[in-house]
Amino acid sequence: MNKYFACYFLVLMSLSVFAQEPTLQKSPDVYQDTTANSSPHFYFHEDLTITMADGNTKKVSELRAGEPIKCVRKGIVTTTCIEKIEASRNSSAWLTTLYLRPVDEWTASQRTWPLVPALLLETTPTLHVKTQEGPKAISQLRKGDILYRHEPGNQRVVAWKVGIVRHRTRQVSTLYSLRTEEGSVLLENMIALED
Repeated sequence: MNKYFACYFLVLMSLSVFAQEPTLQKSPDVYQDTTANSSPHFYFHEDLTITMADGNTKKVSELRAGEPIKCVRKGIVTTTCIEKIEASRNSSAWLTTLYLRPVDEWTASQRTWPLVPALLLETTPTLHVKTQEGPKAISQLRKGDILYRHEPGNQRVVAWKVGIVRHRTRQVSTLYSLRTEEGSVLLENMIALED
């Protein structure tokens, strides 16, 4: 009888230990990833161009920390400095392509008749851009969304709208992360934002 009681007691103890394990696993403090927020975000493929402080452009792959570049702060084009740039090799990342047209197509076509200008922007789906509704990831953009672009000719920020979004258009092996003092860059003259 004592043998059966001892076995029954051991089974109950084992069950109580296993019953407590799920509560430990569900605790957010124990399993929280503390490095996620500090890791760089790789958005830019090597052929994308960034507008430098002097108005010229450079490929992302040619940029160096400390170089002054243009950015937009509160709707005004100003300069900032590259704090850090890093490369991620063998990423096998897919790019998304946006086809953009000016919001005021009639005025644009009068200036450049008979063609209405169109832009192509190719980047990662996780990059954030400035839109009429606030910052959005490229993957969230839909036809008709409004983005903002710096026009070098007249030094103004103007609205462009998304015409077509093509996902997974091209795969690239190297991506770059870029951190600036102001948190924004002119990527192909479009206003891109860091997280």
